[in-house]
Amino acid sequence: DGRTIAFDMVGDIWTVPIAGGTARSLTASAGIALDFHASFSPEGAQIAFISDRDGQNNIWVMNADGSNPRQVSRQREKRMALPTWTPDGNYIIARTGGDSNNDGRGELWMWHVDGGTGVRLTSDSLNASWPEVSPDGRFVFFEEIVSIPGDRNPARGLYQLRRLDRETGRIAEITNGVGPLQDGGGGRRSSGGTIAPAISPDGRWLAF
Repeated sequence: DGRTIAFDMVGDIWTVPIAGGTARSLTASAGIALDFHASFSPEGAQIAFISDRDGQNNIWVMNADGSNPRQVSRQREKRMALPTWTPDGNYIIARTGGDSNNDGRGELWMWHVDGGTGVRLTSDSLNASWPEVSPDGRFVFFEEIVSIPGDRNPARGLYQLRRLDRETGRIAEITNGVGPLQDGGGGRRSSGGTIAPAISPDGRWLAF
């Protein structure tokens, strides 16, 4: 409803009124567990988040008041990050791989909110991260590291946006970061890296 912000700070999930006021911790009772990457469900009744309370970074879901936390994914070898909901509230898409989009090969996986084994959406040939689902549920926007492994030079357009069509499986380039040729045709990648896609509620606009 636009009235509350969920965020992580010092290893806990908090909420605060969007008008300002006192922030409230929802996960302090979990003790030393690290809880982060909060994401409201479409109807606002639940919050998905990442927690290491089972010994690995996995997807968890709790009620919006912090009650009834329950585990969704049970990955042991790979860490989870950046959960986001499908518009029907039945599924959660997240990144598997390292702690962030900077380490290791990342894949996008989808889990039913009640758990299960999960379904892989992108192959490990892509370093995919930061999923965002279109309001109609058909498209998953995400960022990809497109340079060679070990190259962290942002002037090479390191991050670019992609769009997965869940009906056809095709992945489209939304940005490619290629700039004009310079110095007599020598050329270089532009500094136009793009990260963190966010779709407007009506699906018309993509912020990044």
